[in-house]
Amino acid sequence: MLNWMDNNPKKTFFLIFFVLYIVSDLLVTKYYLPDVKGIYHSYYNHGLRKNYTGIFWWGDRSYRVYTNSLGFKDSEIREVPKKVNQHRILFIGDSFTEGAGLPYEKTFVSMFHEKAGPFNFDVLNAGVVSYSPKLYYLKLKYLLETTDLDFDELFVFIDISDIQDEIDYSIWNPVVETRFHQLDSYLRSISITYKILRQNVLNSSDLPFLSKIKQYFNKMETHLGETENKSVDSETQAVVQSRAINVTREANQLTLIDNNRKDAEIRTKAFKIPDDFKTNHNLERPKWTYDQEIYDKWGKEGLELAGTYMDKVVSLMRKHNIKMHIVVYPWPEQIINNDLNSRQVAYWKAFSEARDVGFINLFPDFFISKADKTIQKYFIPGDVHWNKVGHELVAERLYQYRLDVK
Repeated sequence: MLNWMDNNPKKTFFLIFFVLYIVSDLLVTKYYLPDVKGIYHSYYNHGLRKNYTGIFWWGDRSYRVYTNSLGFKDSEIREVPKKVNQHRILFIGDSFTEGAGLPYEKTFVSMFHEKAGPFNFDVLNAGVVSYSPKLYYLKLKYLLETTDLDFDELFVFIDISDIQDEIDYSIWNPVVETRFHQLDSYLRSISITYKILRQNVLNSSDLPFLSKIKQYFNKMETHLGETENKSVDSETQAVVQSRAINVTREANQLTLIDNNRKDAEIRTKAFKIPDDFKTNHNLERPKWTYDQEIYDKWGKEGLELAGTYMDKVVSLMRKHNIKMHIVVYPWPEQIINNDLNSRQVAYWKAFSEARDVGFINLFPDFFISKADKTIQKYFIPGDVHWNKVGHELVAERLYQYRLDVK
């Protein structure tokens, strides 16, 4: 080996450079990228890396996060059995449920588990940043019918931002995971170089052969997507399936109209995403619940999309004989604007009652004191997410609700 290196100095140099580059790329990706915890998934869009620990930053605060063998935020890296001899409760939601900005032990999922008694229940947290009803459905379906995970009860935390996220995800379609997709997801998660090349080089119009490769994979994904719609998701066809729940404002009150979703025709109206949807994304995000203009602009469509996928969740839970509850809660902006009788509450309360699903309204719990005092007490400073005290409040309400519905 040494003789070969001495006789081939240029090849030796490039070999050493290549090895050092690969090692550096892996180390930088693992320890310095802010999104290192996240992985792309071809079926449910994204999730957390499995059996991972690391220091995460949320604003100016850092905290240690662990994930288990399912890729769920947890108290430690551990192997989660698919079946247990306990009543298992699974929570799903977005960043509020994941517990953005806090370690697992300071989140409501962990606190609820502690209150309920670890020996009485097994509790899992499937919440991930930027999830919404479409991804709730896909993740739950994957867990139940691909991973074969058993659980007995489900709490779905529907966030204010979910309605806007449904518009974002309306142009994204799930694809049945193959070995190619598994490799692609793995390389994205471990290599910043691969991630950059995938995002930029394959989109280059100056490299025709790469465009052909991209077209090939796009065709493969389309084919797989069609297979998924026919075989895996036969109950309700794709996102264009009837969205038969419409919310109308009349006499300053909301009335939910259920047009028998099972028999409804496929909608022919195509919703056009507003031109300024992306530019005003963060500004408009929480306003659809109380601003009629924003509601008419995209909120109504997002709510109908959310209703469509939550109906799929309800059907999936009934198929697997799993008890289900829906939870809603306000952002600081709803508190500031005194949006207690919110569209969010009215819609999901009527939705839950019509389908005999449990419903927990946390809005009143955040309207007891003046807005500024409430926000200071329960939310991370300068953020819309709960602090430890906010999570304690939610855990206590969940515990009391669970006692009442026994």
